[in-house]
Amino acid sequence: MNINYKLIEKRHVEDVNGDVLLLEHIKSGARLLKIANDDNNKTFCITFKTEPDDESGIPHILEHSVLNGSKKYPVKSPFDQLLKGSLSTFLNAMTGEDKTMFPAASVSDKDYFNLMDVYLDAVFNPLIYSDKRILRQEGWRIEAKNPDEPFRYTGVVYNEMKGYYSDPMSDVMHTINGALFPDNGYGYESGGFPEAIPTLTQEHFEQYHRKHYHPENSYILLYGNADLDRELQLLDEGYLSHFDRQGADYSIPLQKPFAEMKTVKSYYPASDDLDVDGNTYNTLSFVTNHITEPYAASAVSVVLEVLVSRESGAIKQSLMQEGICTLMDNYISHGQQTVVSIMAFDCKKDTIRRFHEIIDRELRKAADEGLDKASVEAVLNRLEFSLRESNDAQEGLKYNSLIIGNWMFGSNPIDILELNKNFAEFKQLIANGFLEKNIRKYLIDNPHSVLASFEPKQGLQIEFEAKMQQRLDEYKASLSKEQIQQIVAQDAELDLFQKTPETPEQLSCIPVLQLSDINPKAVDYPIGKDTIDGVEALRYEYNTNGIAYVRYIFDMKALPLELLPYASLYAEVIGLMPTKNYTFGALDNAINTYTGSCSASNDVYTKTEGTTRHEMAELKFYGRCLMQNLGKMTDLMIEMSSNTILDDTDRLRDLVMRHFSEITMELNYNAYQYARDRMMSQYYKSSYILELINGIEYYQFLKGLCEDFDKRADEIIANFKRVKSLLLRRDNLRCFVYCKQSDYPEFVREARRFIASLDTQKTEYFDWDITLRPRNEAIITTSKVQYVFKSCDMLQDGFVFNGSSNVFGKIISSDYLQTNVRVRGGAYGCWGGISSDGVITMSSYRDPNLLKTIEIYDRIPEYLANFNEDEAAMAKYIIGTISNKDTPIATSQRGRTALQRYRQGYTYEEIQQERDEILATTAQQIRDYASMLSKLRDRGTLCVLGGEDKIMESKNLFNNIIRI
Repeated sequence: MNINYKLIEKRHVEDVNGDVLLLEHIKSGARLLKIANDDNNKTFCITFKTEPDDESGIPHILEHSVLNGSKKYPVKSPFDQLLKGSLSTFLNAMTGEDKTMFPAASVSDKDYFNLMDVYLDAVFNPLIYSDKRILRQEGWRIEAKNPDEPFRYTGVVYNEMKGYYSDPMSDVMHTINGALFPDNGYGYESGGFPEAIPTLTQEHFEQYHRKHYHPENSYILLYGNADLDRELQLLDEGYLSHFDRQGADYSIPLQKPFAEMKTVKSYYPASDDLDVDGNTYNTLSFVTNHITEPYAASAVSVVLEVLVSRESGAIKQSLMQEGICTLMDNYISHGQQTVVSIMAFDCKKDTIRRFHEIIDRELRKAADEGLDKASVEAVLNRLEFSLRESNDAQEGLKYNSLIIGNWMFGSNPIDILELNKNFAEFKQLIANGFLEKNIRKYLIDNPHSVLASFEPKQGLQIEFEAKMQQRLDEYKASLSKEQIQQIVAQDAELDLFQKTPETPEQLSCIPVLQLSDINPKAVDYPIGKDTIDGVEALRYEYNTNGIAYVRYIFDMKALPLELLPYASLYAEVIGLMPTKNYTFGALDNAINTYTGSCSASNDVYTKTEGTTRHEMAELKFYGRCLMQNLGKMTDLMIEMSSNTILDDTDRLRDLVMRHFSEITMELNYNAYQYARDRMMSQYYKSSYILELINGIEYYQFLKGLCEDFDKRADEIIANFKRVKSLLLRRDNLRCFVYCKQSDYPEFVREARRFIASLDTQKTEYFDWDITLRPRNEAIITTSKVQYVFKSCDMLQDGFVFNGSSNVFGKIISSDYLQTNVRVRGGAYGCWGGISSDGVITMSSYRDPNLLKTIEIYDRIPEYLANFNEDEAAMAKYIIGTISNKDTPIATSQRGRTALQRYRQGYTYEEIQQERDEILATTAQQIRDYASMLSKLRDRGTLCVLGGEDKIMESKNLFNNIIRI
């Protein structure tokens, strides 16, 4: 053991399959935890406790900024260079409400230690003190291209947080936390509140880093099979030994409890066509236990799962029966003091008092009479299943997230890792009334709470933008001509810096791998094929720790096109409706008691043969369970598919209204995916189908049903019955299982029972009449930023896929777009590439621009024509491309990967050929893509989702503009 560390404890922990060592660096005070096992995916993470001291987002901006050059690696962004050419399986940084984490993982020893060194130099020796441009790029700045144009705020974090606050839930949580924690940093937005971000000064920026990014305030996780002596030596000699303990106070003061509940009324931005009377959010939030109190937060979590999340939950059912809401959720944050929130999302105005009365009544009833035992057992069984399955693709990151909060605030992190022992103790406490005690302590007799309502307000976003612009206009008016010119010159100087590429000599400081470090062989996922009672059965065999992953798949071409939205809704409500033998609550409990999951959903994908794309759409019943419960899961799947009571109109109304509310909220926080799917629906029939069953078209379909449900209920039910009758037939079925080889015969026996339950009528398939219409389209939302897509289909131009297309995507994303859209343009993210069947797509994420970004896309041919990287630079891009291909896959997902490859027709030989082509990619091949990208420029189409102002400024670009 390295003499510069003090070994506090060493313990073997079965749950992590290895020895765990808790250490402290003697000179600097840094804390370390090593989980030593045989996992080849080695993980390093350094975490700092970073309580925000205002709303400027200083922890978040520092997270970005320290990765923009350091003493040992003095280039503009070592992080971006590593993204281009590392074999990292994970490389990122994250800001939480009280912590900032810098994790990295790799299966390569050489790469792992490179990543450690770059990250350690970044956090301890950043260039932020000598290069003032970093704060202006990553945080905020005033953008002005000439003295006559209005000032504008921009910056990567500023634009990211504008996008984040496009989701009303961000405003909701910001208001709640501010009310619950008026006296410490938990009341501030650690990511940065957009209005306050421009208050951050360089002086404050530096002071905060100097104090908080010190080893004495660090918590370092080392995970996997890397050599511990070498890890400790790198940490000590390279970094920790250069620091002495400084005795700073990093404690976060506890928020004093309230004498009585607070009430809050606030607003969130709404579109002009939103029904402002039916979309109020009601919330009830509590500050409960200290994080180090054993099992208290887990107890409250189980209580909320039983009372709020379960289909038969007493709070959920009571609120819905009184018409308070149709959609509910609960939220638990795990800061120093746990925050618990109960939320209802589609309430009428002025229902907050009744909302509170019902919750309080049901909590008191549960505390006095006890929680429903079957529901508690179902929740505990699901938790126990998760422990058994435990197969995250990034185990090191999982364990870091599990322990870090407790570790920072005084608990022994090794104790937290003894998962099965802790779970057994928790179950024993529950048997002795622990849940009910915590209901009374934290949810009834606890005045440290906030009762809040949030009403939609039209025009609020316009008011915000006008307020920010007025602030800038007044500031500009206060400046002299010389001062304005100075800001313009400063902006131009930063832009020149950003767009000037670094030389190979400058970049040579970044540690790199060689092509010889790459495994040249692709991984195979062989599928076995069989028939069971005449039905095709596919299987992928692997040691799944006694768990079976099952899919019963039905081809949706058994349905006419107009029924597809109903098929999607059918899959959504199946398992939530009552059945012949279960109430919906009892069915929910049974699913959670005997399975890890058991439900229905849709899959859509494309299989390409030559110049023809075949659209595939499936409805599947799928689930996962312990092999000992496979028979019970089969019973539940038969119950759902054969015995669901579809004409329970009252229950159906609740579920349809709830589902529409869920999709409405998802449009806010998953806007990029909705915009991407809308873009792809211009070029893929499969994406056109996806629009009908899960996209913006589906949202509009649901909206129509909800607006006229009572008149259309019979129509919905009749169409559900048609879907069931046409789809769930024996000859329309394909089976798939992922399990251990010795468990397959048991699956065969259960599959026969499921097959026997199906209709034996012969299936007739429909030839869907889908005409694709590429066009320029814009989708107006209340978003404060844009998502800008441009695409073009090259398949009919003779496109032939080559592995070099993957390298092209890496180069265009991590170099050209990164420099121009993110760094210079201020967008939070950007990606580009060519699909294996020839669709070119460029996209931006949380982008303040629209026209400017399209212009950047259109200049790609010029960039490619001048692309002239040497072999060393090309090797870096190739390595980064292979890294994306070799991302670790969780055990639970291996079967899914195998099935996806099989059904899309990818053979192992083709995958290996693609890998060989990636490894052989040349700069000339990248230059050859210029002509293809010229066609994207000249005939590509647009899809933009964003705010009204930016879209309407460019309305002449679009053939179609819709509002949602």
